Parts: sequence; structure tokens; C-alpha cells
Amino acid sequence: MLKYMLMIVFSTFLLCGCSYSEEKISTFEGQIDYVSGKQIKVDCSNTVAANSEESGDQVGVGYICFAAINGQTKLEDNNGNSLSINDFTIEDKIKIFLESPKNIGKSLESRKFTASKVILIKASPAPK
Repeated sequence: MLKYMLMIVFSTFLLCGCSYSEEKISTFEGQIDYVSGKQIKVDCSNTVAANSEESGDQVGVGYICFAAINGQTKLEDNNGNSLSINDFTIEDKIKIFLESPKNIGKSLESRKFTASKVILIKASPAPK
């Protein structure tokens, strides 16, 4: 009986220690790396790091997310005013709302999604 109880306790600890599930993300903030008519590439390193089982400085370095923009994607400023894709530029800080929540991680496929809304939080300084 004691062996059976110890085996159950050990199995429980083993399962709890080894099971890891990424959190499904529905929105995150980042800085624009590239903008085209149908896609915004945004630095999502902090999101990947927060959603990773690993810790350390190298986890959050250099991850780009690919947000597809379509006719249903709302583009707005902080005050809710409508914008066009041309109002977004490299280094702008934005908030992206995913069309459906997903696990954003290190794999390239996990970092590709369609945006339902993009909010311009802070525009980058105009070039001199």
C-alpha cells in the first residue's frame, strides 16, 4: 500500500513538473519591423519570452511576428480614429489584436496570424 501511494505521489510530481502549456495570446504590443499593404512584421520577442518555458536573456532576442492585414482588419490610433496601412511605419509602437487567440512561440508557424485590429500606440519620430 505504501509503495502504491509513493508511486502515485511520484507520478503526480513527475507529470506536474514535465507538463507545460503555452498561454494562448489574443493581443500583444511590439515595435514595427516592416510594413507592406497586406502584412505588418512586428518584434514579438517579449511575447515569445513570456510564453516560453525557458528563461534567460537569449529567449527574447530577435523574434518577428507576421500579422496579415485584410479588409476586415481595423487600423486605428489611440483615440479610435481610423487609419490606413500607410499611416504605420517602421519603429512605430503598436498593439495587435489577433483574429483568434493562439500560442505564440519560437516556431515560425506560431508567429504567423491574421490581425483583427491594429492600434498605433506611439508613432516613430519623423526622419530629419
